[in-house]
Amino acid sequence: GTNLSLEAFNSNTELPAIFSAGNWKDILRAENVATEFNLDYILLGGGDGYKRATAIKTTGSTLIVPVVYPTPYDLSDPYLARFISLAELKHWELAPSNASLLNDAGVPFCFTSQGLKSPLEFLPAVRLAVERGLPESVALAAMTSTPADLIGVSDIVGSIKPGLKANILVTDGPLFDKETKLVEHWVSGTPTIMFDRDAVDISGEYDISISNLTGSDGIKHIVVKGKSSKVGSDKGWSATHEVNDTTSHNVSVSLDNRTIVLGFETDNGPLRLTGNVWMESRIWEGAALSSEGDWVSWSAVKTESKSESETESEAEAKQDSTKTATDIVMGQVFYPFSAYGSPEKTSALDQTKKAVVIRGAKVWTCEDEGILEEADVLLYEGKILGVGARLNVAEFLSADVEVEEVNGRGMHVTPGIIDEHSHIAIERGVNESTQASSAEVWIGHSLNSEDVNIYRQLA
Repeated sequence: GTNLSLEAFNSNTELPAIFSAGNWKDILRAENVATEFNLDYILLGGGDGYKRATAIKTTGSTLIVPVVYPTPYDLSDPYLARFISLAELKHWELAPSNASLLNDAGVPFCFTSQGLKSPLEFLPAVRLAVERGLPESVALAAMTSTPADLIGVSDIVGSIKPGLKANILVTDGPLFDKETKLVEHWVSGTPTIMFDRDAVDISGEYDISISNLTGSDGIKHIVVKGKSSKVGSDKGWSATHEVNDTTSHNVSVSLDNRTIVLGFETDNGPLRLTGNVWMESRIWEGAALSSEGDWVSWSAVKTESKSESETESEAEAKQDSTKTATDIVMGQVFYPFSAYGSPEKTSALDQTKKAVVIRGAKVWTCEDEGILEEADVLLYEGKILGVGARLNVAEFLSADVEVEEVNGRGMHVTPGIIDEHSHIAIERGVNESTQASSAEVWIGHSLNSEDVNIYRQLA
């Protein structure tokens, strides 16, 4: 019969092909499939490519990198905290550095918002990657020119040059600064105004004087908080009337272009002030109708707030607390990425160049010598150097090699057990009893090289 899936695949071989791989091990497995069938895949990763960035670089593939990062773990309960593995904590620490480490290794990639709960999370997540050392130019390319190149539309979109579609963003500052606002979004030359650049910022503290009113009704100190809103909205502002250090009342506030309306409660009833905002919101002035029915004038002058009058030491402390990408101390990647792992791709014994000799054990050689009673086993650089009674270490090693002796009396030493049907170190399911052929993959293709049972059972 006809295999419709293969027919569809073969008829679209000229199109860019994306392989949804997942974690770093599946990225390498997917590349094995691509090599076997002479295919060229764009690989969708799982956000942990940093664990084997160098190996991924050797594949020559381009990654699609998600920017979904683990949330901090709750370690307040020590009983529950013990179930959180070191691997989970390390991934929480290093996941935002994934893109930076891939870039350092020379792996080409672009970003995707897949996996985020909201599109609004995308840009802040990329900004965090930049904070962790990813160059801004690489981050921008990963959202524009790189994906355009990957899917073959770089002659239409992805950069700013004559002849391409006018798809552009306009911001009021560097794109990856946290305070930067998106001002305009252009699609095919048609702009959408996202933020009014002429909007007045009225946040701050003001002293308001109202003519013909005495006492607390005549002079008021208010604090306005909020930020300039999106186009077409006067929401976002709130104000309080500070009577004294311990007493304050809410004040209604609305702003329409430069017309401001404030609503107070006074001893004689509600008071509504209407006026205009002048001189970049340093001065307000207008009129109000008193509870007696008389028109009164009012004005407001912006004062220096506590935050604006911070001391020099406070300013220096704030500056010191602001971390840049170069200030962040990045954690090391462990090999394997778990407990007992090392920052180097070698074992602890290899790093120290230490030899180990097990003395006086019962050794099951599985060779012609059979079982040796009270024998020694000398290990160095991952190999067995000698087996026998009362070994002279000096005959095997130079004098500068450190030797650790282990008392093996009463103990047994055997070869690492090779179980041809062991189920350790297998990633997910590899055979299905309901299939006509249960052998769906080679075991070697599905090994989990970081399963601690490799060391516990086969060492």
